[in-house]
Amino acid sequence: MNDRELKFTYFGYLFFCLIIIYSYLSFIGFVPKVSSPILYVFLLIPIIFSYFKQIFRGEKLSKGEVLLWILILWIAVLHFIWFPIISAQVGVTEFLKNSVGTLLLTLLMLLIGFEFGRNYCKLITNVRYNKITLLVTIFFVCVIFLGVFLGEKNQGIFVLYFKNYQSDFGYNYQSIGDSFAILSLFALLQINNLYLETFVYVTSLIALFFSFSRTSFLLYTFFGGIFLVFDYKKSSKGLKKIFGRLTFLMLVASLVVLLVILSKNNSGQIQLVFRRMLLSFTSPSAWQARVEIFQKNLRVLADSWIFGEYMAEYIEFGPGGYIHNWLSFLVAYGIGPFFVFLVLTLMMLKKSLDIFVLYKQSFPLILFGFCLSAIIISRSYLWPYIWLSLGLISTINLKGMDNEDCLSNTL
Repeated sequence: MNDRELKFTYFGYLFFCLIIIYSYLSFIGFVPKVSSPILYVFLLIPIIFSYFKQIFRGEKLSKGEVLLWILILWIAVLHFIWFPIISAQVGVTEFLKNSVGTLLLTLLMLLIGFEFGRNYCKLITNVRYNKITLLVTIFFVCVIFLGVFLGEKNQGIFVLYFKNYQSDFGYNYQSIGDSFAILSLFALLQINNLYLETFVYVTSLIALFFSFSRTSFLLYTFFGGIFLVFDYKKSSKGLKKIFGRLTFLMLVASLVVLLVILSKNNSGQIQLVFRRMLLSFTSPSAWQARVEIFQKNLRVLADSWIFGEYMAEYIEFGPGGYIHNWLSFLVAYGIGPFFVFLVLTLMMLKKSLDIFVLYKQSFPLILFGFCLSAIIISRSYLWPYIWLSLGLISTINLKGMDNEDCLSNTL
């Protein structure tokens, strides 16, 4: 693979994050509005070209890669079959908006994962690209803090500004939280300085805390923290250094929260944020709402579990009425694709565990744990990032994991 291909392979997810950033900046009026799907297509075309050029040159497909392509094509055929039926109920525009968005982002994330996994060892040790990842991560943090500032200015609360209540026009804050959390995990992978890793982790935690995305914040706290602990094992000072970093982390986080609380005497606002981000998952009302949605969708599932019923939740219960876990995949596509998805999940889980145990590389397992947990507890079949993790792990070459590049970045 030549250097130009290597660069673009690496830039795939970074460009995706920059599209998310641009989309949010256009929402708050800082840049002209451009349709995100159009930008995704412009990003997808060269990635497809690069991918298939490698295949035509004789690059072998892994078993997981083949199975992923079968599943994607199966889903695409189901979308085509459902089109005349569902579009008659929700309208052609709404069907295409949902269907194209789902397939487009799925394909984009899958191909980015394929490319990163196929060149894993080269990418995680490339200093120039590591610095660029860090810069994009810092830029993303700045944009989130800008959104928090606008939230306080326009709505009087320290959370990401994501809805204009005058125009009733909103922005999907989950796309901010999810894409940034995964970007920050990539940044942690590619930073070799433990102090800088800790700083990025703490800063990302604070940004995610005020992003309004609970799942992203809680999962990043857990899996990012585990990744740091694994990385600390590289240190010859062992536990002493671990406790030093964690103490530094807690002091910085406490200082930031204290400053926010003291500024303008906004302790009541901070309590609202804390309740949203830390307590609402355990509140009876939140669980009751999720249980009601789940029970309603079980009735749909009972009638359509064999062949599925695409957009059934939307038709029956409106936007947001989906099952907040991966059973929504079963509702939408039926038992066949769901079974293949389960098989792929088990295959990639085993492979990521093998990579961790045999080659001391924790990132594939951390990334997969983050994405799998998200779709189990909170996200639906529309969530694209699970395909990023599946694609990445499926194309990692285990035979190449014991070279000097990869070994220099192990635990």
